[in-house]
Amino acid sequence: MTRLMLVPLWLSVLVLTPAPSRVQPADDKPASDSNTSIYESLLLDVQEQPDPAKSPPKKIIASGHRYAVLVGVAEAAGQVPLPFCLNDVTRLGEALTAGGYDCTLLSESESKMPTHANALAAIRKMAAKAGPTDQILVYMSTHGGAPGGVPLLALKDEPMTLREIKEAMAASPALVRVLILDACRDEKGFRTETAEIRDLHVILSCRPDEESANSPNGVSLFTEVLIEALTGCAADRVPDGQLELDEVLHYLDQNVPARANLYEPGSHQNPTRTVVDPRSLNPIFASCTPPDADNGPVTTAVEGSSTVSLANDLIISSELVGRITLMMSRADLEASMGEPGFGFSDDYEQTGSDIVGYTNEPQDGDILWVFFKDHQVMSVMVMGKGPCKGDFDLSKARAGFAELCDGRSVEATSEALVGTPMQSIYDTLGCPSGGLALQSGSGRGAAVYENVPRQGREVRVTYYPSGVISISVDEMAEPAK
Repeated sequence: MTRLMLVPLWLSVLVLTPAPSRVQPADDKPASDSNTSIYESLLLDVQEQPDPAKSPPKKIIASGHRYAVLVGVAEAAGQVPLPFCLNDVTRLGEALTAGGYDCTLLSESESKMPTHANALAAIRKMAAKAGPTDQILVYMSTHGGAPGGVPLLALKDEPMTLREIKEAMAASPALVRVLILDACRDEKGFRTETAEIRDLHVILSCRPDEESANSPNGVSLFTEVLIEALTGCAADRVPDGQLELDEVLHYLDQNVPARANLYEPGSHQNPTRTVVDPRSLNPIFASCTPPDADNGPVTTAVEGSSTVSLANDLIISSELVGRITLMMSRADLEASMGEPGFGFSDDYEQTGSDIVGYTNEPQDGDILWVFFKDHQVMSVMVMGKGPCKGDFDLSKARAGFAELCDGRSVEATSEALVGTPMQSIYDTLGCPSGGLALQSGSGRGAAVYENVPRQGREVRVTYYPSGVISISVDEMAEPAK
């Protein structure tokens, strides 16, 4: 019997990263090998990010305490025993304690048994104890089920619903809330979740169609890699002694799928994250150095939004919750959203893959892209103008770009403006003709000014929360058919 994982209803946002682009003088002739168009770049799944080792230190915006409740159920009534769950809790507890957490462990090998009453009481106590700059974490390693379509997690006596866990965590004033569930996700019924809990990062050990495998080393594969990420600060891509949540997720994304195939060739396991309307901050998951003996405050968040670190991140706006779901069929999509404004290719029935779009969804001025694979919704993204909601003014954009360059090449202009707040670019160039929000609410994206500096060219400004990271001039691609 496999372990089963609960699947929230939230659907994925495909992360769009602007294609690597040539930087060239504004008066150069268009090159023949034009860059990837905006439409084509919707299909990219590779992120282009600055070198982590060269990233400047991030500003600390919150310091507090970290609390964790870890639940492992080796034997639940009517279920196949999962003895490795005891090791999951014990070993992860040790790693989290070293990373600055005050941990409460519930398992058959601990003083507190993983009963429904004990688990819920522990989560509620932690939630109430945490303050507005603190972090709370719930980790569970056990069987799951979905009788009657209600997602459940098995405990020693009676199961707990996923909604109970989320609501208990949502009641906390904690700044950062993380729920980690290590179990399979291959049971029909786990593909819906009615509770919308904002700003709760749910880390899932695998995708909806996969099982969560065990390691030959006495723990689950997912938890083994998670412990490695914390041990010796292996996941610290930006060597600053702090493990950002995104760094930990990146480590999981790089190692869990490869380890699954290593242990059982041909098998697949891909961790995912879901979060609705995340706060504009970057959570610190753990510290690389042991906390002070007096258990004083540690860094819990730094400037910048959560960035996409997993191939299966599901980071969306609340406007889309309940309207589209992963695995939704074409017929169900049209029943929920109506016919798309464009899309469904002629060979959709044969290939099962396509991209369709809805204009003015989820808000006016946005374009909602829905991606299909195997005749089912696999992800969505929103294309909009980001924080700039005005109309595009071609004359202002051309004059503004000439002002930005001030006789320099585009390359020199780009280097000079790295770190400039995006609002300053909007003040000079005006609102773009098109823009791409890489992640809902993240402050990351690309603003595109068509026919600037002249007809047939386009200026692309790529930005992160810290400001501009590059400016390029590209040949415009033909509009998508």
